[in-house]
Amino acid sequence: MELGRDPATGKRKRIKRAFQGNQREAKKEMTRLMHEFETGAYIETTQLNLKDYLERWVNDYAKINLRPKTYERYEDLIGQHITPALGRIELSKLRPMHLQQFYAHLLTNGRLNGRGGLAPATVRQCHRIIHRALEMAVKWQVLTQNAAKAVEAPRVQRPEITVLTEEQINILLDKARDTTYYCTLVVAIYTGMRRGEIYGLRWKDVDFKNLKVSVRQTAQYSKKQGIIFKDPKTATGRRSIAITPFVAKELKRHQVRQSEIKLYYGTHYENHDLVISQPNGRPAHPDSITSWLGKFTEKIGIPRIRFHDLRHTHASLLLKQGVHPKVVSERLGHAGIIITLDTYSHILPGLQEEAMKKFDDALKQNRDSKEYHTI
Repeated sequence: MELGRDPATGKRKRIKRAFQGNQREAKKEMTRLMHEFETGAYIETTQLNLKDYLERWVNDYAKINLRPKTYERYEDLIGQHITPALGRIELSKLRPMHLQQFYAHLLTNGRLNGRGGLAPATVRQCHRIIHRALEMAVKWQVLTQNAAKAVEAPRVQRPEITVLTEEQINILLDKARDTTYYCTLVVAIYTGMRRGEIYGLRWKDVDFKNLKVSVRQTAQYSKKQGIIFKDPKTATGRRSIAITPFVAKELKRHQVRQSEIKLYYGTHYENHDLVISQPNGRPAHPDSITSWLGKFTEKIGIPRIRFHDLRHTHASLLLKQGVHPKVVSERLGHAGIIITLDTYSHILPGLQEEAMKKFDDALKQNRDSKEYHTI
């Protein structure tokens, strides 16, 4: 396709593109390229390197479509690892081998301080970013194929799940009763809600009459925006969860204490209607309980746990008590029951043995009541 002469050199400017399709489709593509060139939207992809493309992808897509925390993570990984290693490679010349070598380097010597490699989960995140960005390049017709599709990302081992026993739960709640985090622990253990969901819970989301709490927003921390509130990621994440009278009672006690503190602060109190907040009413940082919990559990003589393990504890106890996995899945806000079954598959073998024993006992009584005669 001719674009006239370059005013500086006097040479003819041409665009060459390989195109798969019939002649009519090729003419349509040529018309589109001419329009982009005339309006200033044309990008010379033969000279576009990965660094420049990723900057455009981040600004035109990621910044708009991703959650702030995800966007910030993408931005960090691109700036710290992807661009320094691969940024100068022309986008059209990026090959699977470049990516495979890059991942191998990250795994062996990828830390910024030069002391060893990155965790497979971090390298897999880099792969996800590159794959997603290149897939958009194909949709934008900057590339004809995604090189990341031919590369295998490192496997990530699922972290070991730590589940508290009924006795350990009672110890935890008894010892934590006078701490700032007591109500948070009660809600986490008895509902299985995610940390961000608990820190986003408002009093208007608590139905004391019908013993339910509703998940309508989540709290998350962003380095640029501070604590922000977002809608749940999925439709199944937005849900109602039945609570016990004990949870309702503890929530009411917490509400009374919060009202007393509100009177103390007076006009300086910021009312965001949050169940879990700072003493002055401002949103509490979701990370605060994370750093505290592990140390506290060790101090009181029970296994060191992550906050997310309280969610696992809730699900595991329900399954052991014979609650249907579908109900557990709905309480957790999983996208489907398959996720629940896959996550807690380590519990199911014991449950199956117990179920078969009950099944056999039920039929054995019927068999024993009959007499069998040999003919």
